[in-house]
Amino acid sequence: MCGITGYVSASSHPATEQTLARMEAVQIHRGPDAQSVIVETVMGWTVGFGHQRLAVIDLTDAGTQPMSSASGRFLLVFNGEIYNYLELAESLSVTLRTNTDTEVLLEHIEQYGLIETLYKCNGMWAFALLDRETGEIHLCRDRLGIKPLYYRIEGSTLYFSSEVKGILEGSQARFALDSQSIFNYVNHSVQDASEATFFQGIQSVPSAHMGSIDLADAQLGIELKQYWATPTSPKGEQSFSQSVLKLRNDFIDAVKLRMRSDVPLGVTLSGGIDSSSIAAVMNANMSPGQPLGVLSAVSSEPRFDESTYINAMAQAIDYPVSKVELDFDPVESMPTMREATWHNDAPLGTFSNLAYLFLMRRAKQMGLTVVLSGQGADELLCGYKKYLGFHLQSLLRSRQYGSALKLFLQFARNGTVLAQVNFREAKRYLPWTGSRRKKPLHGQALNDCQPLSLGLLTGQTVSERQLSDTQQYSVPYLLHYEDRMSMACSVEVRLPFLDYRLVEQLIPMPTAYKLSQGWTKFVLREAMKGLIPDVIAWRKDKLGFINPEEKWLHDEMKPTLDKLFSGDALMYQYQLIEKSVLLERYHQFCNAPVGKGQVWYREIFAPFALEVWLQTFSQYLVQPESDLSCSVQSSTTMGVR
Repeated sequence: MCGITGYVSASSHPATEQTLARMEAVQIHRGPDAQSVIVETVMGWTVGFGHQRLAVIDLTDAGTQPMSSASGRFLLVFNGEIYNYLELAESLSVTLRTNTDTEVLLEHIEQYGLIETLYKCNGMWAFALLDRETGEIHLCRDRLGIKPLYYRIEGSTLYFSSEVKGILEGSQARFALDSQSIFNYVNHSVQDASEATFFQGIQSVPSAHMGSIDLADAQLGIELKQYWATPTSPKGEQSFSQSVLKLRNDFIDAVKLRMRSDVPLGVTLSGGIDSSSIAAVMNANMSPGQPLGVLSAVSSEPRFDESTYINAMAQAIDYPVSKVELDFDPVESMPTMREATWHNDAPLGTFSNLAYLFLMRRAKQMGLTVVLSGQGADELLCGYKKYLGFHLQSLLRSRQYGSALKLFLQFARNGTVLAQVNFREAKRYLPWTGSRRKKPLHGQALNDCQPLSLGLLTGQTVSERQLSDTQQYSVPYLLHYEDRMSMACSVEVRLPFLDYRLVEQLIPMPTAYKLSQGWTKFVLREAMKGLIPDVIAWRKDKLGFINPEEKWLHDEMKPTLDKLFSGDALMYQYQLIEKSVLLERYHQFCNAPVGKGQVWYREIFAPFALEVWLQTFSQYLVQPESDLSCSVQSSTTMGVR
């Protein structure tokens, strides 16, 4: 797990190494163990690769990057892990010089070609590969986009890096705002919905894509090619019992592969079925005497605390749990919010981003470098409340009225999901609710942006809607902040549920296997029988309760937000938010009891977090139009860097 940077210029540029040094400095948290650069000339272009190493596999200096293949043809900078590197190494005809997955990846590409190697790799990655023979550079991201990779082509110069701020520092330019990205965030609470970032002209390599740059061309350009696609239709019929067995076997193998490490292992334990399943498999496969770090987020407020279930799972695996109290004061946590925003490169989605940062800090304090997490399970197994609505909608559209009624009654009798439905949140999936008649919150600069359709589209299956969440609406954002908050602490997070074999099985799986008998994730609950306690495997989703974030925005943070929203904020200067509408909406939010009313808390959090982001990155942004009242520099009222 590392950070990578790169720079290509049309001619020998005396500042190339200095450029890479600037790019490296702002993301050195990704690789504190070693840093190295290589600059050389290829077909008349100056090419520089930089690497910041977090040592996880083969902790010796042999793992230093950039790394060349044995023949010298290929040069690689690589961020991530190839979990099945031991199996891939068995097919190689060369004698390996190191014990790293990086070298296995390099030599496999040399022997079998890039595309065939990508097909065979099981892992997470973002890498840049220089083919010195053909003069091609390939920028590649893993199938699910777990590891980040950004690029910018600026005339005859190319920049790439693991984090946006690397390109910001490398280019030394000011950037315009990307209107559509901000519109998606403000109006839909959606981030990373496309390859665009919040900075116009800086883009991410899409997941499951390879971007190729041919240095034999007179001008720089990038050709994107998709090398893998998630199926949405099953390859063949499989019974429920067969699906349960396959899921169990593949899941166990996915966890075992992600336990390959030369540094201490940990797991985040929430008390839910996803993280508990990971912890159970890890426990069963730890070497004798090998420690397992278990960490959990807890609260002293019973409505928000999962300690009962966390303790039950900890007792089952017989490991102590390091608990992180998340009863932080949101006002006193403002410096941490600014720090988290800096690491995130984008506005925070919720206060839970801070909670995850606190959790990763504890992991580092515990001496953990690798932590396994359950991210992705909800999207693959229809764990969110909305999927029940989508499934019912799909059944009604196909006139399966009896099946729809039976499904509804099963969930009603079981007391799951239906009791937790929050209309304020659900309305973004229901365009016919009249929410479009509300005054738009966004400002004039976003008037030409196109709204997203987050509901179940006409003719769309539930599996296809799951795929949309996996590729666009949900998983990319979750992966983004999880990567940034963990790497801010130099901790590598591995995600067994996003093993591509599980994705290929679970997305096309009949929805009735996932939503059945009044339960979400039904097939997983069956697959985990005997591995985790029944009290967790068959735990009913909690009844609705007041979200602490909502209470904070309503009460503790009200003086801060009143001052911010009524002032001359940057979001108004850039015409991103309509001031009168925001003030009216916040007044409506505060006048309703906490947890009630028509305004969803994210409608308030988004403008707040957007303003923090604008202030944090003001030095990299084109200033607001001159006819606006204040400059960027004079408006940093919250003391953001």
